Amino acid sequence: ERKRERERKRKREGERGRGRRRERENEMAEEEAPSECPFSVYVTVGDGLWTKGHFEKALKSYTKALDLEAEDKHCLVARARCHLSMGNPKQALEDTEAALKQDKKFVKALYQKAEALYAMGEFEFAMVYYHRGNKLRPELGEFKLGIQKSQEAIENCVGTPETVQLNTTGNLDFLKEAGMGKKKQKRAPQAAIGIMAQKQALSVRNKPQAKKPKESPKTVKQLLGEVYADREYLEKLLEDKSFVKKFSRAEEMDSLLHGTVEYLDKQKEFWRQHNPIYARKNDYKKRHHKPNPQLTTTQLTQHYFQGLVEVQNALDEGRFRDANQLGRQWMRRADGQTSHELPAKASIIAQLHSSIGTSLSQEGRYEEAFVEYQQDLDIGRKENDSSAISRALDNIGRTLSDLGRYEEAIKFLKEKLPMAKEVDELTWLNYSVGSAYLKMGALDDGLKYARAALREAEIGGDDVWLINTNVLMAHIHEKQELFAEAGTHFEAALQLSQKIGDTPSAEILEQQLNTIKSRLLETEGSSEQHQQEVGNEAFVQGTYPEEQKEEEEEESGQGDGSGAHTKTEPS
Repeated sequence: ERKRERERKRKREGERGRGRRRERENEMAEEEAPSECPFSVYVTVGDGLWTKGHFEKALKSYTKALDLEAEDKHCLVARARCHLSMGNPKQALEDTEAALKQDKKFVKALYQKAEALYAMGEFEFAMVYYHRGNKLRPELGEFKLGIQKSQEAIENCVGTPETVQLNTTGNLDFLKEAGMGKKKQKRAPQAAIGIMAQKQALSVRNKPQAKKPKESPKTVKQLLGEVYADREYLEKLLEDKSFVKKFSRAEEMDSLLHGTVEYLDKQKEFWRQHNPIYARKNDYKKRHHKPNPQLTTTQLTQHYFQGLVEVQNALDEGRFRDANQLGRQWMRRADGQTSHELPAKASIIAQLHSSIGTSLSQEGRYEEAFVEYQQDLDIGRKENDSSAISRALDNIGRTLSDLGRYEEAIKFLKEKLPMAKEVDELTWLNYSVGSAYLKMGALDDGLKYARAALREAEIGGDDVWLINTNVLMAHIHEKQELFAEAGTHFEAALQLSQKIGDTPSAEILEQQLNTIKSRLLETEGSSEQHQQEVGNEAFVQGTYPEEQKEEEEEESGQGDGSGAHTKTEPS
């Protein structure tokens, strides 16, 4: 009983500690940046607020940063992401277009623009930008998922070509008559056409417009789902005028209620287009039942791509065991199909191997993950699929580094380097190769790749990567006992961490810099002491002054020849 009581106390104390920690994190997240700060501080604070879900404060922070540097593409994309989180896709679209004016191939801006267009219901245009991003970075899964969901939304709205069958049966003489009628019809004078058009416009304007039929509550409930009850409650509050008048700021409360209802109505229209009622009926069958053998090739391919989406969703949600099981289930199904029935069979199986490897890697099962990634690479090379090869090389390099097999990791990462296009990717690859060489003790090779990573980080202007690459350079120089150069890079990393407001990193870097300075002073002091000892030894041996040497040589030359043996030998 005492043991149980102690365990209960420990649990209660642990829960209280976690609660206090969460409260402190929320308080820190709610803190906004001071009124006057550097650009990077506003961006860092905005990122922290967005991560915690404080979108309005994050938006203010990004806006202040853009007041200082209005053309920063990274900050524009960050603010667009914040607008999307707040449900303002039009403002997000404006920011992404401003970012793409500076760099048409900026992948992050392409993705956010596609997301904004998708949120506005422009599924066709969204698919165009998803395809553009996928062409630039085929190894990223976000663009593939975007293409898939856009295609599904379009098919939900207009249907698939297989569902519409046109035929030429029946009497088609009316088409010929319509064509002949057009030929016989004379062109009316311009003035007469203008008068007729005006009359038609007036008749249309004066004609009473048909009222839009009111939707049934059942349809609205199906479209809104759980939010339907909230919308009903807000409508009741709007009807109750006495409730709004109770508040000191009645107008603000009224506008807030109306704005919320309008937002829910917009979301209702969006879901009507994205996933209509008639498209939801077979959703369960599509996801949980095996494919019909009578499906066409296109439908079968879409069915398996939906499986890839399910596996990726499980990975994104942190359900790694479920992702592993789902991936193996879909792989068994795909193995049962022929290449004629499923032309994209090899690509689908390769992606499933990659997803299973990622789930195993996240669970710390690196050896098993390496086997899956190797199979992904083998299929990519066999099919000559550059995106699969690039993805597999990246994953294998990371996994081998985690296993401590640095020489093999370097081989795969070097093979990946020529395929890299983006500055961030080049920075990461050079940094990884340099780190692996450092851990192997090959300092000269590590320094070469660390310098390349630093150059790419300077081109990209990413402060975090600049800190990482400078620290890598400092560690290599420290191993080479070049303490002055190591101190220079540690100091550069310290200044950058202070600039972006990363206090924990700044404290660690300051300690390392002080250690390097003390070691530098020790080496300088030991070198001075060594020089002094050499001078004392020379004084004892009589070999220090050049003038005395000359005098001794002269004396030995003037003697009887025995003076040549009077020179003292060193002890």
